[in-house]
Amino acid sequence: MPVPALSAYMTNWNSLAQGYPIEAALRSLLRFAGEVVVLDAGSRDGSYELLLRLHAEDWRLRVMREALDVHDAGWALTYDLALVQQARAACHGDYLWQAEPFEVVSDGDARKIRYCLDYLDPTTPVLALPSYEYWGSTEWVRRDQYPGTPKLSIRAPWLEHGLPRGFRATDEHGALYALPYASLAASYIDTRSDEPPAYSSVLDDEIEAMREVRVQSDRYEALFHDQLDDLPVVHNFQWYAIDAELRRLRDYWSRFHGSFYRSRAVSAWPFFDKPWSDVSDQDVLLRAVELEVDGPAALGLDIDYPSRMQARMDVPEAVRPWLERSRCSQGSLALC
Repeated sequence: MPVPALSAYMTNWNSLAQGYPIEAALRSLLRFAGEVVVLDAGSRDGSYELLLRLHAEDWRLRVMREALDVHDAGWALTYDLALVQQARAACHGDYLWQAEPFEVVSDGDARKIRYCLDYLDPTTPVLALPSYEYWGSTEWVRRDQYPGTPKLSIRAPWLEHGLPRGFRATDEHGALYALPYASLAASYIDTRSDEPPAYSSVLDDEIEAMREVRVQSDRYEALFHDQLDDLPVVHNFQWYAIDAELRRLRDYWSRFHGSFYRSRAVSAWPFFDKPWSDVSDQDVLLRAVELEVDGPAALGLDIDYPSRMQARMDVPEAVRPWLERSRCSQGSLALC
């Protein structure tokens, strides 16, 4: 049952062309949010028309549009902060969920999400939820990074998306950009101080402390999945198809980072030992095989514990049609 006081929001720019399960993401949001706001940045791949169709099916999905000028030097900052904030500001709920077109939530998590709202207040206005990030298939999930992602926040006039004070720089024309690789995109800031707000997490700190301890690998994985039984889980499909993500990094995200950080040459490290502009389709396919076989450890990360673990959760029902289409497009004819 949806939570009336909860609004979800996201931006969209050619998500279908990028291979993201945006329809599944939106349908899963409508399972628990009283309102879903999507700001389209001028998509030309059919995803804007998809948004209009879904709006016609469910009035709770509100569609906005503002064309992004990719010829502007700071277009990435506009898309990932200004437009995200515009979508956030259009929400009416007391609690807000920042969504992504590659994230899907299971049907039964509405009750768990309602419970998590109790963690939020003005002193800790942002809450991280478990992120279940698939790696190369639905059989493996990442273990090389903190398994949480900021999702829930309170609606407050002083809480916005923006660059924290220490990460800001301006060019010769006075235009804002981010200091190279010092800031994460879509950051939250407290506008009263221009600093990041306090974050909290529903994940158990003691269990997280075991993640980087190889000798307790099996115990960590068991305890990690045990706690997920009582928590809402964000199923992340960004790295589900590794070759597709590498192409997105080459064709889109390298240009995005070049604009966001005003960097002329964007390095492809640790994926490739050369600039993204020199990475061929053959390079992508070969590297994808290495990453799928060896896991995130193939990125040369300095870690002494497994970089992935076997998935034990069922994938959300909403994403199953997209998974079937993805397998067919990759040539798995037996599954088509």
